[in-house]
Amino acid sequence: MVGGERELDPGGRLGPLAPPLFFIEGSFQHDAVGFATTGFWLFLAGIVALSFAFTWIYNNTERSILGIIVFHGWVNFTAETIVAPDPLYYGLWFVLAGAIVAIWGAETMSNAPEMPHPPLPSNP
Repeated sequence: MVGGERELDPGGRLGPLAPPLFFIEGSFQHDAVGFATTGFWLFLAGIVALSFAFTWIYNNTERSILGIIVFHGWVNFTAETIVAPDPLYYGLWFVLAGAIVAIWGAETMSNAPEMPHPPLPSNP
């Protein structure tokens, strides 16, 4: 698995109960992060913080999935190319999440007067 497949199928064909990669031998999460290690818990906490950035991008780009895919790719690329201790790396995600909430607010994470909504179903 290269990555990006969850963005293209969030809860679709793979379903919400597809096993996390931590449980699949040979995957990056299983081999490098481990399970129930300090790195594992930092990774999980970092995912929560990163979800604020994903939500912020989604809400401020008129629901652009492409924006999230590009950002996720950038996150993965920088994680592989810039060597930083895990506490510093994941700590920066919490700083980013805090800045997003402080600047744009916790309710919508956007300063737009109206949030974009899915189109209403049309009647045939």
